[in-house]
Amino acid sequence: MRQSVTTRLMLALVAALSLALVVATQAAPPAQEVGPAQGANFLPARVAFVHAAAINLPTTGSAVTLAVSREGQTRIIRSGLTISETVSYVSLPSGTYTFSLYPGTLDTPPPVGTTPAYSQVITLQGGEDYTVVATGQGASPYPLNLVVLRDTLPAVNPNQGLLRIIHAAPLPGGPPAAVDIINEADSTVLINDLAYGSGTAFTPLVGGIYDVRVDAAAAPGTTLLDPPPLPLAPGTVVTLVAVGNGTTIPASIVALPFTPRGNAEVRVVHAAPFATGDATATPILDPTFGAAANTVFQPLNYGQSTLYKTVAPGIYDARVVAGAAITGTVALTQSLTIEDGQRLTVVVVGTGTPTYPLALETLSDRAQPAGSATADVRIFHAAPFAPPPAGTGVDVVAQNNAPLSPPITNLRYREATSFPGGSQYTTVPSGTPIDLKVVLTGTTDTAIDPPPVTFGPGTVQTIIAVGGANGKAPSVIVLNDLLETRRLWLPAVWQTE
Repeated sequence: MRQSVTTRLMLALVAALSLALVVATQAAPPAQEVGPAQGANFLPARVAFVHAAAINLPTTGSAVTLAVSREGQTRIIRSGLTISETVSYVSLPSGTYTFSLYPGTLDTPPPVGTTPAYSQVITLQGGEDYTVVATGQGASPYPLNLVVLRDTLPAVNPNQGLLRIIHAAPLPGGPPAAVDIINEADSTVLINDLAYGSGTAFTPLVGGIYDVRVDAAAAPGTTLLDPPPLPLAPGTVVTLVAVGNGTTIPASIVALPFTPRGNAEVRVVHAAPFATGDATATPILDPTFGAAANTVFQPLNYGQSTLYKTVAPGIYDARVVAGAAITGTVALTQSLTIEDGQRLTVVVVGTGTPTYPLALETLSDRAQPAGSATADVRIFHAAPFAPPPAGTGVDVVAQNNAPLSPPITNLRYREATSFPGGSQYTTVPSGTPIDLKVVLTGTTDTAIDPPPVTFGPGTVQTIIAVGGANGKAPSVIVLNDLLETRRLWLPAVWQTE
């Protein structure tokens, strides 16, 4: 039996899914609707964001900082977003907010009176999920705008996924241009005139592999996007967003997976040599909006880490208080966004000087090992050992100075390792001693020469290089990302010129 045009239309749209998306997406939950009044009483709203504005701001390019304001409080959701980047669902109490895009990268909320590149008032209903898409180019016929869509999920069968398409590509050639979705198999039009700045509803689709292309509606046969045939797995829930202006910013498809509601897990590491001795610091997460209580972590001496603590997703004032009492002197306050289901390591870094200010660096942790017979390892550099941060580059090499495979080179202060595919972790053999050393970048000058380390099978480890300032000996903190933590001090000599 031939399928209806509507069914074939929605089946074909899945061509823009990438293989990575299949891994990242979550299962579609059964339909469970919460009435607006009920949801407002006990559930926050959630907002996902896509930066699809094809802007080129002076000195900052397409980078923007997304912030929200309410009742005189402004807090950062994500800093330094570039076009095609997304933010997963962030929880906010129900209410009316001003969403603003500020040029460039901001570590703290902008001063009162700072003018954003664009702002828009958005009302959020408790218990509801939303997707907000920044669109436009900043001038007619594509002014900047925030498109707000409510994420309502219909019921699905076990063999189905859910798909939604948003057209946010400000294509050249006059007024905002619509697009057609074409079935590559027979060149039939499956979606006709999908308007700029609009989106379809989430639609159930049978899992499978499909092949379509995106053409300009005003110029049949002019192909704008032609992705390869790609799969949609059963249980996938995803929004596909067409972005780019086709000239200065190539047109492409951005995938935003839906994330079911859930708590996050957060641990904090004190890697900031801001005083001589093991200066104690107490981390506190203070919800920016709403009436939720503070989350207070245990006091930490320098080099210590907390265990993971369950934290509700949301936007927080993350404070570090000097000493063991929460009424002590605040050494650091920084806006921190925690998303549904995240597992985070928050590292306190810096010496408290203008060169190395106190700051928080957030690492997204791997909760499961890549394999049961190997170990996963990443390295984060938190050692302010050189006068300028640019001089802190190190390489990790074998004992004979041979590079590793994949190589770890020029890792600098406040950077984590990055390997092919974008992962911070690499897989290493387990059960066998691994004898490595750390050298200054481009030299054979040893910075740290730890003893051989043997990793257990099925383990996940984060290694944080610390020290080199205020009398703190260079060393490393070894964290077991499967809940346990320990501290390992290693004999080392930092060599600087």
